[in-house]
Amino acid sequence: DEIVKSTSLLCLGVSLSRNGQFDAARAAAAAALARAEDMGEYFEGMGYASLVQANLAAGDIEAAHDASEAAWRCMSVGQPKLAVAQRCFNATEIAMVRGDLATARAIADAAVEAASGWHRVSALAARARIEIAQGATGDGERDAYEALAGATAIEAYLPVPEILDCLAGLATKAGNLVEAARMFGAADVFRTRMGVVPY
Repeated sequence: DEIVKSTSLLCLGVSLSRNGQFDAARAAAAAALARAEDMGEYFEGMGYASLVQANLAAGDIEAAHDASEAAWRCMSVGQPKLAVAQRCFNATEIAMVRGDLATARAIADAAVEAASGWHRVSALAARARIEIAQGATGDGERDAYEALAGATAIEAYLPVPEILDCLAGLATKAGNLVEAARMFGAADVFRTRMGVVPY
């Protein structure tokens, strides 16, 4: 089944990215893209989204940006709501690395409004990091806790380590070092159990 093959390859690319296997992740994303060429813009966009993750994990920000723009062009044609959520997952990271917090925040705000389920959890987590970077620590803390509650409610644990890192950073700034150590430790345990590496 070509749809299952394409979807499996793009998910494999993301999984390999999260496990730090950059070359294999790029190969899986390229294979997903090759299969998606005859399947329409949605699948092509998802293939590019997988390639974004592989490039982000490898630290190739410009290649990640190019793939992110291609994913946005493809997905926004037939799946605009999903495209907004997917763009948040990819483009906010790129904008933050580039120091463009205003763009990152605008993308995250749009995704929080449009997304539900796992995509909303990821959008809230991204926005929390951006708000903290912008100095809006109260808003960042609120969004981080909302993301953590959402992740727990739907058992979507992949974004949990990053959420805990945000909360640990806030606890450090507040001088609550014991709480910060507990949260950093919990984030590390989650990453170890899932076998994921931070970007």
